[in-house]
Order: sequence, then structure tokens, then C-alpha cells
Amino acid sequence: MRILLVTGRLGEATLRRAIERSNSKHHVDVLVLPIEVAALLTPELLKHYLSQIPGLSLRYDIVIVPGLVRGSLKGVSEDLGVPIVKGTIHADDVDTLLRLNEGDLVMLSPERPADEVLAERELRICLSSVEERSQSIPWVPLGDKRVYVDPPPILPVAEVVGVSASSYEKLVEKAQSYIEMGAEAIAIAPSRDVDPSELARIIKGFSVVGVPLGLDTPRPKLVRRAMKAGIDFVLNVTSDLIRYLDGMPKEVTLVLTAGIDHSNGVEELIERVFNMGFENVIVDPVIDPPLRGTGFIESLERYRSVRSRWRTLPLAANVNNIVEYVDADSTGVIGFLLPLLLELGVGMVVAMELGAKSYGIVEEVSTGILMATCASIRGGAPTGFAPNLLVLKERRWIDIDLGRVDRVVEAQGFRRPAPDPAGLFKVRIRRDESLIEVLHIGRRGRVLIRGRDAASIYQKAIELGLVSTLDHAAYLGQELAKAEEALRVGKNYVQDKPLFTRPGEFLRKVMGGSGSTTRAPS
Repeated sequence: MRILLVTGRLGEATLRRAIERSNSKHHVDVLVLPIEVAALLTPELLKHYLSQIPGLSLRYDIVIVPGLVRGSLKGVSEDLGVPIVKGTIHADDVDTLLRLNEGDLVMLSPERPADEVLAERELRICLSSVEERSQSIPWVPLGDKRVYVDPPPILPVAEVVGVSASSYEKLVEKAQSYIEMGAEAIAIAPSRDVDPSELARIIKGFSVVGVPLGLDTPRPKLVRRAMKAGIDFVLNVTSDLIRYLDGMPKEVTLVLTAGIDHSNGVEELIERVFNMGFENVIVDPVIDPPLRGTGFIESLERYRSVRSRWRTLPLAANVNNIVEYVDADSTGVIGFLLPLLLELGVGMVVAMELGAKSYGIVEEVSTGILMATCASIRGGAPTGFAPNLLVLKERRWIDIDLGRVDRVVEAQGFRRPAPDPAGLFKVRIRRDESLIEVLHIGRRGRVLIRGRDAASIYQKAIELGLVSTLDHAAYLGQELAKAEEALRVGKNYVQDKPLFTRPGEFLRKVMGGSGSTTRAPS
């Protein structure tokens, strides 16, 4: 295929490196426009430059411009008689395009960057394959959803904790947000003060979310009341709870789990509920964190044992059992754990936000399920897929060319600026309301500015005349950017403190700069 890549002066070197790296079988030419940044092109300006190339439509099968070019290029394509599409957002990623075959290249869009088009295409292929696969594998119902014995698919379940008669209306909104993040079923965990007489009203309130609704509680009276009120499933059904389920509706799905010490094995529980007439059964053998309880490896063996004996029953797992006991970012833990659970045959994954460490975990689990599922369909490792769990790191670095530099000036020795005569700012975030708040203390009294993004807040501060020096304006922008990022990724924000630290900084500080973190003290 004959391809013309369009770039500006700043992107040329990066683009040519990407072409060389691609080892593409296509014939590729580069058009360097007499502008610095090609992403600033408009369709009209692009048409002006391309129309100056004699026989453009005869020389090239497709023209690829930077992915950030504004506006639709469809009109330019029609006028010039050649497909003109948007490439990747970063020139450094063009090598991925040049490895595509002709059929994939012609699917690129004149409106959307290639990154989005290809990611969506891969996702649709994956989901279509999973849908086709799901028609021929056994499953157990969870309300109107299915939990498969031999996944994928994997069903993500979000649990809402601390539900009470006074708080449930606000928690219904949280449940709805979990569904927007990808959860396909909701479980509620009542608080200790919930009276059984209140449970029917709570269940009715949560029914508006429109997905299967479950219950997670060790209290037999609540379980019985919920099953009579039409709950779809019950989590964590232990040997202590089973004896209270006589006479309960048999269509309710039971998720069986062993006791905390695992002394009452799940296989005994399975036999008991079958003898009671329950048919919709899912098994959670309980996954343990490393170095705690029976240990991680032993818990995996339990999963393998149950799966080998009960081939007709789906398996479930709660990822909080690992996330809460490992001081590492949950994105990394889940990115590793979900493919492992898929290998074990786990068809249902439960997640709940219990605090700072598990903030955003429902969205992370939904993404991790997609990663693991599509990797399984492709027959490869869970990498190279657009929805990913890389939040603090990247799949690969990109280089940005600055072009010609007239002189280099080293910035060294920060000097704290003089106080702003207009006053000072105190910045905080309100995670419960997803807000940034800035209190200005100065000549106009104490003025509080609230907003959801840094730009709108600093613009309002400038508009109100609360900043009078460039140093102070720069400082405010820096702190607001940190606050916005903290709100977005679930970090604490403390004014004038770094948002992120490297893992070894604490050890180096405590050990006086020692390069070793493993040797015994002398």
C-alpha cells in the first residue's frame, strides 16, 4: 500500500524513527509541512498543502495525518479524491499503524484518532467472540445475568457496604455509579443496626438500579427476610447460615464460602445445599493474601480442587481479600490477579470500596476483566490492549521533539518568592463531593472558591483579583494541578507536599541513604 504521512517540522525526526522501527511492508513517504506542529492544522490548511502535490490521488492510496488534527477530514478526502485519515496521537506510535495490513488501514477514520479506532475495533472483536463463546458453555443464573462455569465471560459484582435505613438512598446513587463503571450486579452489606423489618424497603429502594441484587450478611434473620423479599443472590453462605435456609425460595442463587479458618470445607456445603433443594449454586473457595491465613498458594489449590470435583459449578472470588492486605497500588494487584483468576476458572468477581486503598476498585476490576478476557480470546498475555491498568506508569515512553533551540538556560536554585500583597491561598480537596476548594485570605476577607477542575478555579481567582504576582499565580496553578490529580486518582492532597513518592524514598531516609534494603544491619 502507498502511504503518505503528513507531519510538521517538530515531528519529522520522531516520525522517521517510527517508520524505521516498523519494518513496514508498505511504501511510505513523508510530507513535512512548513509549520512547526502539524496537530495545529485545520482541514482548510491541510487541503491547501495537499492540493499542491501533483497527482496525489494517483500516487497514494491513503494519506495519514497526526491524530490531534482538529475537525473532520471527510470533506478534504472527497475534494482531493484520496482517503485522508487521522493517525496516532503521538508520532512515536506510528510504527503500530505501519504494521497493519491494507484492510485495517482503510478502516481508519477522518474524524477520530487511530488509537481510538483500533482500540474500539479490537474491543468489539473481543466482545463478539466472547458473546459467541457464551452461547455454548454452562452457566448458573444470577437474577437475569449468568455466571459461567468455564469463563470468559466473567461477571463483575460491586458490593455496597454499610447500608442502613437512613443511608440507603445515597448509597443507591453509589450503586448506580458502580454500574456505570462496569458492574453487572450489586450486592448490599447492611450495617449492624439494620432491623429485619426495614430490609424489604431497602431492597425495594435498590431495585431501581436495574441489575441483579444480592445480600452479604451473616445475620440469618436478614437473609431470610431478603430471600422472601425477592433478593436474587446471597453472598458468603457459610455452614452457620445454611441451617436457617430451610423453606426459603429455591430460585435464589447461593454463593457458598468456607469459614474464615476454612475448617468447614466448601465441598461439604455444596452437598448440604443440594440436599436442601437449592440448584443455583456458586462456590467461593476464598482466596487468601500471601503470608496470611492458609496462604495464597494454598488458597489457589482450594480453587483447583473444587473445580476438579464440581465441574458444573461456577467459581467466585473477592479481590479485596488480596488488595486490602498488600500495600501496593490496587491497579497493579488487580492487573496480575484477574488473569490468574481466569486461569483458575473464576466466573464471578466481587469488589467493594472499603477505604483509600480500594478507592476506584470497581472500575479497575471491570477494566481488568476486559484485559484478561481479551488476552484469553487472543491467546496471549494481558498486554498491548487499549483499556489498561497503567495509571502511574506507561507501556512505553514517548519522545517529544522541540526543534531548533537558540540557547539553553539552566534553571537552578529555587528562591521562595515574596508574599503576594493580595493574600494567600489554602487548598484542599473534598473527595465526598469531588470538589477542589481554595480559601483566599487577604484584603477582601476570606473568600472560598469551589470547583471540579484546576483551570476554572484559577481563572476565577484571577477574575476576582485575588492574585497580584506572577510567582503566586504560578504557585496556585501548581497546587491546583496537584489537587485535581489527587482527586482523579484517589490520592491524599496536602498543600506544599509531593503528590507521589518513589517506593524507596522512605527506606533511604530511614536507612541513611544506604543502597541496600535487604542486608542485615551491622
